[in-house]
Amino acid sequence: MRLIGISLTLVLAAGAAWAQGADRDRNWRVCNNASPRLDYELVARSCTAIIASPNEAAQDLVVALVNRGVARARQGRSDQALEDFERAVKTDPTYGPAFNARGTAYAELGRVDDALRDYDRAIEIEPDDPDAHYGRGNIRFMKRDLRGAIADYDRALAGSPNNIGAINNRAAANEDLGEPERAIADYTRLVELSPRDAGAFFNRGKLRFYDGKFSEAAADLDHGADIEPSNPYYALWAHFALARDGHPEQSRLAQRGREADPTQWPATLVRHLLGLASAEDVAAAIRQGDAAAARERATEADFYLGQQALVAGNKTEAERRFRAVIDSGLADFIEYRGARAELGR
Repeated sequence: MRLIGISLTLVLAAGAAWAQGADRDRNWRVCNNASPRLDYELVARSCTAIIASPNEAAQDLVVALVNRGVARARQGRSDQALEDFERAVKTDPTYGPAFNARGTAYAELGRVDDALRDYDRAIEIEPDDPDAHYGRGNIRFMKRDLRGAIADYDRALAGSPNNIGAINNRAAANEDLGEPERAIADYTRLVELSPRDAGAFFNRGKLRFYDGKFSEAAADLDHGADIEPSNPYYALWAHFALARDGHPEQSRLAQRGREADPTQWPATLVRHLLGLASAEDVAAAIRQGDAAAARERATEADFYLGQQALVAGNKTEAERRFRAVIDSGLADFIEYRGARAELGR
């Protein structure tokens, strides 16, 4: 299972001026509405009405352009969104949110260097803008400038302490830097802010699993699997954390395994661990797809079969499996990090 990626978000800008006249006032209210349950087509239409007006000042027009671009981006109309952001930047090159929005659009298109330049400019205009620091932190994360990313996430959280994306991504950066306690502190904050976030429990639990704290890991991983029982990886990690904590019964894995899609990997591996599929069945499932997918599946299978061997007391077989995981070179897989932790005990 590949490590969870970083998240990118767009936020609606706030309007600079309010209307004189009912229609204009209504259009501005909708154009500035940042509700997560928003009708983005209605937002785009309201912003378009403002943009089409010949009476809007430049500082108001640029806000409507940014907001329409955000609405279009969330509708999947990326090219039109980028056009709005570019027009906004040209209309008022001193308006930081326009650069921030375009930077996010560039990032989502994979144009990371363009995104970085825009975030730099947004921060130059508004040095304490938490959204721009969050966006630049994401780009630095992508470019593997992890300490730079953490510095930006720190600045983002100074201005917006409950930014879930910044907390999660700072945790991931600290994890990559080998700072698990700092990562755990952030995942704990995520659990407090979002007690139904299965990923936060899973990420904290796997770090505790790496550290050999199986009782704490089992509590986190089991809870995460309860929240999201259809995720077979959550089910596997919860099962082995419980087993390593002295509770090797398979009833929970069996129950959760029924929630997962039986046609998708690693369903066959789960069935094998439950004694319902043969080793040959697992090998056949691994071979499905292209060579890259087969390599990834084999790596995952080696890790979980290594865990099974450890629970059964077969340390020689477990070590063989874990060394095969390391030999795969798939360092961005959680199973790789788990195998490295096991071999280091």
